[in-house]
Amino acid sequence: GSMSSLVKLFLGEMKRMVSYKILPISVATSMIWVVLFSLLSAAEARRFAPLLLYTDAGVMSLLLAGAFHHLERIDGTVKTMMVLPVSTGQIILAKALAAAALGLISALVVSLALYFLHGITLRYIVLLLTIAAAAMAHAAIGLVIALKARDFSGTLGGVMLFIMLIFVPAILLETGLIPRGWAWPVMLSPSAAATEALNYAVKTTGDLPKAAAGLAYLGILAGILYRFVVLRLFRSHASVG
Repeated sequence: GSMSSLVKLFLGEMKRMVSYKILPISVATSMIWVVLFSLLSAAEARRFAPLLLYTDAGVMSLLLAGAFHHLERIDGTVKTMMVLPVSTGQIILAKALAAAALGLISALVVSLALYFLHGITLRYIVLLLTIAAAAMAHAAIGLVIALKARDFSGTLGGVMLFIMLIFVPAILLETGLIPRGWAWPVMLSPSAAATEALNYAVKTTGDLPKAAAGLAYLGILAGILYRFVVLRLFRSHASVG
């Protein structure tokens, strides 16, 4: 049925992530954070954790989704997928779930490091939901940029520009250059929405309303992007080939 074909598509995505070295690169990045955490005190590790978790779930997802799409295009994977007896919706859903899985593998590595190095426990349910939503939303943005760009250098340029535009607000908020009182409007940036929710997950704040709002926003953003933008672009691309 549709469930089994979704599982097959998802496993195909994960397998290509390994063969294209996307998964190893993602895990390697997380290992860099682990080394960093080992050099920091427990308080510093907790302080930096939300930003590093976001870098993995957000920035990496964006970058890797863009690269992934181009590698699939070169391989002719997209063309092969379109002739399978599956809907474009299922293909897109499998991609979203693979992005979430990639983010969660990174988050797992980081959470284990925080626990074993510093005995830091997190709000794991919030962490899981936030990472999944952030990874899906950012992978969707990466896909949109890749589908719009003509070639890989175009994708890379678009991704870098976007990261600068959305990543800067989160950094300014985290470093206190933008005061916390301004957090609500700044949270319109997906990076700030994610880091606010991750601050709650890492227990650097107890601000549940902000965490819930950030999480809901990322989830809705992912849903809208996949359903109305990625799906449309993907269909028009596949028909052109």
